[in-house]
This record gives sequence, structure tokens and C-alpha cells, in this order.
Amino acid sequence: KALEDRVRQSDPGRKLHACTFGHMANLLLNRDQTSAGWRNTGRQRSGADSLVSDQQIAQWLNLQTVGNLPPRQVAWVCRTTVYSFCLSPLPAIEPRHLPSLGYAASLADIAMLLEYSRLLWQETVRPSAPHIRLPVRNSHRIKFLSMTSEVVFEHFTHVIIDESHELTAPMVQILDRSPQAVITLGDEFQQLSGKASRHGGSIRQRFMTQSIRAGRQMADVLNPLIQLHPSDIKEGFVGRAPYPTRIIGHSIMPIPDKPTTILVANEWGLFAWFRRLTEAGARFQLPAGTAQDLTLFIKGLVLLYREDLRPQHRLIFRHTHWDALASAMGGSHEFKAVHEWLGQGNTEQQFAETLQRFCSEPGAILKLAKVEDVKNQEFDTVLLSRDLMRPPRTGSPHSLASVCSLLYTASSRARHELLLPGNLNDWLQDIGRKAS
Repeated sequence: KALEDRVRQSDPGRKLHACTFGHMANLLLNRDQTSAGWRNTGRQRSGADSLVSDQQIAQWLNLQTVGNLPPRQVAWVCRTTVYSFCLSPLPAIEPRHLPSLGYAASLADIAMLLEYSRLLWQETVRPSAPHIRLPVRNSHRIKFLSMTSEVVFEHFTHVIIDESHELTAPMVQILDRSPQAVITLGDEFQQLSGKASRHGGSIRQRFMTQSIRAGRQMADVLNPLIQLHPSDIKEGFVGRAPYPTRIIGHSIMPIPDKPTTILVANEWGLFAWFRRLTEAGARFQLPAGTAQDLTLFIKGLVLLYREDLRPQHRLIFRHTHWDALASAMGGSHEFKAVHEWLGQGNTEQQFAETLQRFCSEPGAILKLAKVEDVKNQEFDTVLLSRDLMRPPRTGSPHSLASVCSLLYTASSRARHELLLPGNLNDWLQDIGRKAS
């Protein structure tokens, strides 16, 4: 909407159609009225409020226990598998799409989970009965479109993609076979999930390396990350803002006393800072979506700690008992904060009360968020949490890319001041030696 308004202000006669990729996919799919198509014109299944529990999915699809997984958890595994499939370029669901299960699954278990996942995909696209109303998301529609021969509407001459580092493999497949001139604007170092999807070999690439958001000092932080990132792009960052960006390292991060956005990697870092801020009596803002994710995370931790029930949150789903989670976390600071809090007898209800007491002031000067929640925003002062410095998995370029991209994206949100762990450069050099 903002893009359309700005273009039409400068040239009222300009022909422009601005939409999301998901909206374009819906328009393309809905024009196919044959049995091979997938029309979806209602909001009953595609609205943001169309939610179905895993227990309901298990009942609709008659899912059975698989290995250590009861039907409800089988449904979660299938949902996660289908989502991974929808982001991949592959034409069929394969074992690589399965999430970590937390146990050594047999070949029979894997085969059954894959079969159930394919059933979930089929019932999402073409329900076998009227009462099966699985939610339909843009990722489903775009994946289905990528497996057809459809192209972007022929009457358009050019396609411009903003934030193109967020393009999924199916989106790239659709663009690469379409006849239009495609111009993509993005920064692949901000692709938080790993290495960005590549276009076909016929695509010409140009790189913009100058930023008017940050001062030249930001290059000292971002260029080492660019060099460490397993991307082929090694163009150096140049800050061109008319003001300096102060880079301040701290051995122990203070609680800021001026407007500051604190950025963390995930819910572990969120809770560690949540506890530190609330115990210090500091009021702060927590974006609505971030608060919901953190609440689900805490609920899962409480169930795992008190009753050894497998949690539903994606970060801790694979753990079936508390000792397994403790072993996997390796005594990290973030885990210790959670373990101590639970050991004090705290519950989900007490967390909710604390959340309401400290995060209900919209004018609070501090903001706490995950990097993924603010990747398209910028702030005057940004503080990087130490949990962003997580070691990548050995021998995994995607893991190394994700670590570098998290730090790069978090750092580049700052305009005037960036507070970061004082040992960041030494840590990056150590990671670089191990990677090489």
C-alpha cells in the first residue's frame, strides 16, 4: 500500500500492480477451473483465524501412534514436514523434510510418517470429505503453483521483487520460467534460515554495497560477517549515512537507561532477558507475536519439567524428558535461567501475570524482540544479546550462513548506536578458523 501510494504520487498515470507473492499465486490458481487446478475463493480455510488443533487433524486423518509419537504429535510432525516441503524445490515429500524426532526412528516409522505427511498434503489440496477443513496458507498455494506450468500473468512486462532474500525455492522456480524481466532487490546476508535460494544461470546479478542507514563505522562489524558467510558475494559494506554510528562493546551487557531495542536469537534468549529485565523492575515492550511465541515456549517447558510431557514448541519438541533437554543445552546461560526459574516453583500462570505487569506500557523505552521479528525495521540504538553468538554445526554451510545472517541482520538494524558483546571479534575469528 505504501509503495503504491508513493509511486502514484510521483506519476499518477503509472500502471502499477502491487501485491504479495501469495496474492499473485491465488489469482493465478483461481483462474484454472479444471479438475487439475486448485481453486480457493473462500476465507473459511485461508483466513489468519482459521486454526485447527493437532488433535483435530489426527482425528480427521485417522492418524495412529508412530514409534514414540502419539497421534497428536504425529500430526505436528506431518504439519512441520509439509511446511518444509512447501519451502523446498523438490516435487515430492522426502525424508529430508522430516523434523528432528528426538529418538532413533526405525525405517518403518519414517515410512509411516512420510505416508501420513503426503496424506496431509493431499487432504489440504483436495479434501476427501466436507468436514475435513485443514488451514490453507500461502506457502501451500505457492508450492502447488510451482508444480504446475503456470507463469506470471502474461500482460505484465516487468516484475520487481522487494526483500528478495526471502524468496523461497518454489517462488524462484515460478519467476525463472516466467517471460517477464524480473528485477530483485534484496540482501542475501539477511536470509536468516541459511543460504538464499538461487536463480537460474541466465540471471544477471548486481550488488549494492552502500547503506544510508548507518555510518561508516558499521563496516567494522558487518564486513567480517560478510567474509565469514559461505556466500559467493564478498563485496564490502560501506556506510554512507551523514552521521556516525557508535560501536560500543561490553563485557557484561548493562540494562539500558535510554530507548534501546534488545535483539535475541530465539525464545531462549527472550526468556533470559525477560527474567533479567523483570527482576530489575524494568518496563519494556514485547511485540504481540513475540509474546505469543514466548508464552507457548514457557508452557512447553513447564509441561516438560513438571510432567515429562513432550512440548509443542518447535525449539524443544524433540525432547521427551527434562534431562534430555538439559543434556542438549549443555549448561548454557539461557538454560540455567529457565531451570532456576522453574526450580523456584514458577508456573505458566505466574509468567502470564509477570508479562502483563511489565509489558503493558506501549510507551516503555526498552523493546525486546527476536531478530526475525524486526528484520525490516531500524532503530536508533540496538543491543545485541550474547545468545546470538551460537556456534554453527560443524561442516554445515547452512548453519554457518544462519549464524552470520542473524548477527548481520541484528547489527544492521542500528542507525546511531550499536551495543555488542566485547568478545565478538575474537569469537568470529575462532569460528572462521574452525570453518576453514
